Amino acid sequence: MYELLSIEATAERLVYRVKHFSFELKGWEEKDRAVELNLVEFSKDPLNKVVFLEQGKEDLTWGVYMQTGMDSFEAYFEKEEELLREDQKFTYSRNAAKL
Repeated sequence: MYELLSIEATAERLVYRVKHFSFELKGWEEKDRAVELNLVEFSKDPLNKVVFLEQGKEDLTWGVYMQTGMDSFEAYFEKEEELLREDQKFTYSRNAAKL
């Protein structure tokens, strides 16, 4: 699976969009549609954290991006009534290039 992501600042809100594709590059969503989540929380204490919410659906989806260290962050998506499992978290880290 592949995902194409974008974040757009509009006059009213910050919108996170994601479009999913199969390995054959066939879109999961309708041709002119993407999953849209709106920024609902931004905090810097103790580390940076942003939370996006997919609105307009019965089963709400939250997208969370949280800094876990100076060079790392964690991302996950969870449904309103489901428990988050460790294998659903994505951990990212930056490695300094050695010259």
